[in-house]
Amino acid sequence: MSKRLCIIDDDPTYVFALNYLLKINNLCHDTLVFNNGEQALAYFSEHRGSEEKLPHIVFLDMSMPMMDGWDFMDAYCQLKPQLKLDVALYMMSSSISKHDMFRAKEYEQITGYLIKPMEMEELVKILS
Repeated sequence: MSKRLCIIDDDPTYVFALNYLLKINNLCHDTLVFNNGEQALAYFSEHRGSEEKLPHIVFLDMSMPMMDGWDFMDAYCQLKPQLKLDVALYMMSSSISKHDMFRAKEYEQITGYLIKPMEMEELVKILS
């Protein structure tokens, strides 16, 4: 598949496992990885005018140091009108809290809320 993917997550084990699943199942070979929202936001801002550099899909962890998923979303909402590519953004968490799920729905920029770890069927559906 030719979709570019971005993983914003501070858990190296989860990132490794997700990347491994993507590659062995031939789902995605073009993946950007950032271990906090600040790094990702800086990249998005720097490349906002470049459709070739921006990801099509973002998996955003909710709990991270420096800039968590919620803080990232607040800043991303300000940046989104300047992006040259429409990005599908999925909030990821191991939390099954209804409060978090409802909070994610308050952001029109969030495509979906995913519970970690993601199932293979879910990945295939999102990336196809």
